[in-house]
Amino acid sequence: MFKDYKSLPQPTLIEELQPDDNRQGHPNEENDCQSIVTYEPLYTVRHKRNEPWRTVVQAPGQDYVQRVRLERCSEPDGAC
Repeated sequence: MFKDYKSLPQPTLIEELQPDDNRQGHPNEENDCQSIVTYEPLYTVRHKRNEPWRTVVQAPGQDYVQRVRLERCSEPDGAC
């Protein structure tokens, strides 16, 4: 499957976000809304129902896990 695979260079700059970093709206804007931020694998697959889920990554053979940042409002019925 990856017989003629030519690997691409991995990113050299990875921005580390702080746990309290809030991505709602403009970076300089402040509001009273709190959110819950998680980093989840991009997606998972499995061949059959009884088999375990596997995470799909873009760099096979590398120790690289691609994740997506998910932000969820902690008070969906709040004033904000």
